[in-house]
Amino acid sequence: MKVSKLSLALLVAMMPLASNAADTAADISKAQSIESSSNKASSASQKRIDTSAESVLTMKAEIERLTEEVENLTLYRDHLSTCAQPEKRGCEH
Repeated sequence: MKVSKLSLALLVAMMPLASNAADTAADISKAQSIESSSNKASSASQKRIDTSAESVLTMKAEIERLTEEVENLTLYRDHLSTCAQPEKRGCEH
């Protein structure tokens, strides 16, 4: 009898532990699900960042090209303006 009472007492004492283990497993599963969602969101955000960075670099190169073109056209305009002046008829085109 002493053995069965002791076994019953142990079983009753261990029931909350079994319940805690199930809760812990559920918490771990929930944490893994959150981590997976976070990883997916982070990946999507990084793709948007990479696309934006590439776009910025492309636009920067275009701005630099256009700036150079404007500078060249300004020089050409100034040259034509000088050639159009009557006292400077000797300009070559």
